[in-house]
Amino acid sequence: MPPGPAHLAVLTGAALIGVACSYLGPDRMRIEFSEILEPGEEATSRERAAALTGRLADWFSPRIRARVEDWHMFQPFFAGVRA
Repeated sequence: MPPGPAHLAVLTGAALIGVACSYLGPDRMRIEFSEILEPGEEATSRERAAALTGRLADWFSPRIRARVEDWHMFQPFFAGVRA
């Protein structure tokens, strides 16, 4: 996983929250949010960001495993809307 979101959270003190989406039917989506993921007490900001990225990956892992068919990126979401 890219460490950018965790690095920004460490540097700015912003909350890092995981978000996972899964489809419940053709017109229903479930959106799940993690608790606020906190950086640990590692020595450097780089180490803290790496550990925080690991915690985010740990949160995503069972959700991806449970609904692997819903894990995709850069696909159209709304009919008729193109980026």
